[in-house]
Amino acid sequence: MPCKILIVDDEPKQVSAFARILEQEGYEVVIAKDDLAALYLLDEFRPDLIILDIGFGSDERKGFDILKAILAKDNTIPIFILTGHDDDELEWLCLELKAVDFVSKSKPLKVLLARIKARLPRALREPISIDDCIKIDLGNYLVKVKRTGEWHEAHLEPLEFEVLKKLVSNPGWVIPREILESYFPEAKDPAATLNRYISELRKRLEPDPGNPEYVLTKPGVGYWFKEYR
Repeated sequence: MPCKILIVDDEPKQVSAFARILEQEGYEVVIAKDDLAALYLLDEFRPDLIILDIGFGSDERKGFDILKAILAKDNTIPIFILTGHDDDELEWLCLELKAVDFVSKSKPLKVLLARIKARLPRALREPISIDDCIKIDLGNYLVKVKRTGEWHEAHLEPLEFEVLKKLVSNPGWVIPREILESYFPEAKDPAATLNRYISELRKRLEPDPGNPEYVLTKPGVGYWFKEYR
């Protein structure tokens, strides 16, 4: 399962070559040219990283407004600001809002690629040994669980894996139910569907699903994965 990157830029033709380079590096990439497309793809594409141009045409602040809109909808996705503007105040504002980086488009390509990789959640960059009982490799769609002293692969449905990826990529962070429920847009009852998926994940991962150690609940708020870093 390749890492997913959403590029938000009002000049998609200019960033298409960059998108192809990212695809050659093994990423899955889509481009949004405005705020409406960005928010739509936020739900439909579920990116692991967002690369946002903070300057849109003559409006240097529109990208900043898009940044705030994305964070209001889901503040767990790393946002990488890639811009042609040299504005210390704008950089401060973006970083203050928890953008993970603010980088000039003039940087050499190899530097941009290295910084993008560094800003991906650790679980997406390398296989993770949660402890002596669980190993997770999100990049290769692989989860192994130790039972009775032996390692076994835990076979997850695609959406089960998507939910797990969201949780594991943000260890110790409570992911609100409404964000996780958005993974089931066609379900008649997304809340009940999420409950069922969490229950299935616990059956596959937990030594005692009735007393979970990994996939944990914040009552009335959402779910979180145990801190492993």
